[in-house]
Amino acid sequence: MNECKSASFICSEATKSDEFLQFICSDADLNESRPGIQELRNILEELKKRKASVVRAIENRLLLNNSHYQIFSLSPSDYAISLAHKEIVALLPRELQPRTGIPNILPNRTGIVLLILVAGQGVLSGADLTESGDARLGWSRIISSPGRPNEKSNAFKIPHHGSSTSHHDGIWVDLLQPQPLSFLSSFVRGDSVLPNKSDIKRILKHTDKVWITTNPYVKKKANKRDRTVEKTIKETVKSIRSLSDKGQIRMRLDSNMSGSPWKVELFGSAIELAKCLVAN
Repeated sequence: MNECKSASFICSEATKSDEFLQFICSDADLNESRPGIQELRNILEELKKRKASVVRAIENRLLLNNSHYQIFSLSPSDYAISLAHKEIVALLPRELQPRTGIPNILPNRTGIVLLILVAGQGVLSGADLTESGDARLGWSRIISSPGRPNEKSNAFKIPHHGSSTSHHDGIWVDLLQPQPLSFLSSFVRGDSVLPNKSDIKRILKHTDKVWITTNPYVKKKANKRDRTVEKTIKETVKSIRSLSDKGQIRMRLDSNMSGSPWKVELFGSAIELAKCLVAN
């Protein structure tokens, strides 16, 4: 934001409330202020200096439009925004109440799903939006929304590291063309690994043209450590492993040519998703 002086700043409509502003300000005097909230605070200060306003994303809103592309936000829904406001109010500090850190709000119901239309092609970016089965929320709402653009995408950023919590069969039927080019990132924290093997098999049933930034099941050989350090590690943790280097998936097309094919390029540790099922 500091470098891109003419950029628009777009965030969820869920942040448009006096309670939210009070919420991020109340976090400022905590010794362990969350970096993400501090970053948002800095952005709002920068916009204030520029006398610029925030663009709010809500379902089926045209965010950006020019001769080369259109970008729509397909979420969050009105109901998701209402729930988010209630959750934010619940986090506000009360009088004489001890100040504590701010917890993560789960599940993610207010993620911004984007539809990008360019050169006759569509890209569906799934963010981390979750699916609960409630017709007023998540992917169920997007799929059934009467105001949603009708174009089906042939490229798909799979949400939430391929987790089943963000899956809905209707995404592949109603929002995507058959066998879309798809991509996702992996997640590893302790014993939690995404996508898991069943997630991978489920995704591959819908498309075999899918890539992941890093194989979460690849273990790198650890660097040789001092014997004392090695002994301390073994005494304090059950196991230790280092993930492979981060990868990048780049998809490009000629925006001046309608129907131009996508060109997929892989960098670093990015690989085909199917290779994650191969035993290492």
